[in-house]
Amino acid sequence: MIGDAVVEVDDQHTAISAEHDPSVILSLVVPTYEEADNIEALLRSLHAVLTGCRVGFEILVVDDDSPDRTWEVARNLAAELPGIRVIRRTGASGLATAVTCGWAHARGEILGVIDGDGQHP
Repeated sequence: MIGDAVVEVDDQHTAISAEHDPSVILSLVVPTYEEADNIEALLRSLHAVLTGCRVGFEILVVDDDSPDRTWEVARNLAAELPGIRVIRRTGASGLATAVTCGWAHARGEILGVIDGDGQHP
């Protein structure tokens, strides 16, 4: 992310001003809620594909405090696979605000998003 911006979603304003890291080209946000059964396979697959592309990347899992402990599964995987970061949101929920939260913490030049349920091919 280069520069600063403010994004408004559902009357909530989020400042996007993360510092760009020149080694990170792509920041991919994965918003999640109750995806404990899916998140490990999805993250392993994304990590393998992005590693094979030989481009600097980060995967940001933004979990809305899932009661099934999705965030914990993702956090444990982040300790194993470099480039995965996990943000656990408490008191906030919703797909759009989860995405903007992830983008606010992104360090890459290119921002992307993919659902946490693995439904995107």
